[in-house]
Amino acid sequence: MSGKITIWESLIKHSNKKLWNEYVAHKNQSGENSNSLSKLPKDPSIQEGVINALNILSVFQRNRDKEKKLFNYLVDQFKLKFNSKKLFAYGYSIPRKADDKPNLIPFDVIVNGEINWDNSSIKGNGLEFVGVTVFKKPLINELNESSNSIEIKKESIDTLNKGKGRPSNKELIKSYYKKEKTNIDFSKSKNKIYLELADIIGESEDIKINKDTNQYIGLGYEAMNNAIGPLVNKEKKKITS
Repeated sequence: MSGKITIWESLIKHSNKKLWNEYVAHKNQSGENSNSLSKLPKDPSIQEGVINALNILSVFQRNRDKEKKLFNYLVDQFKLKFNSKKLFAYGYSIPRKADDKPNLIPFDVIVNGEINWDNSSIKGNGLEFVGVTVFKKPLINELNESSNSIEIKKESIDTLNKGKGRPSNKELIKSYYKKEKTNIDFSKSKNKIYLELADIIGESEDIKINKDTNQYIGLGYEAMNNAIGPLVNKEKKKITS
């Protein structure tokens, strides 16, 4: 459905990609450590076994601490986007009726409430919402005088913007490269340069993310290299010559 995504998808899409990837790496490592712990003897009787268990447990705990710290930071930054009106969340009030319309969720509920990322629901400050979806712009709405509820048109902002046209990905990449060139550190690897530029483009143009690769669709290494590879190579040669 064009224009809206779940609150979990939105968290991924609007998080700093470097920090998000770091969080995922720690989360995966915690899983591996946990798996290693489960394979150890239940009652290690030899000193080596005890030492191995303690070492794995220590690494596991460090990874979990970093994972939680990063996740909490990413969530806090994500919530601030609602306060600055860069994002808007809509959901159905509980108890829900068949003819209910989604309502704009107050910022205080998002900040202080409990978010269920799996079910895309939020509850807090005496309110509870389910079916929560996130938009980059407020939906076109009408105030229903009888219930003060927000009635959402069938077309999302993205749908209404269709037809205006957007440059091809190659043109888009070149355009942003030209604009961001003075801010690029060409001493970094091409992959890092491409990832950082892709983050800027994806965030600015509201491009969707591939759930499997956690990268913006159409802005992978190959697409970036085809568009600006020779230009990046030229700049990298300047700093090595």
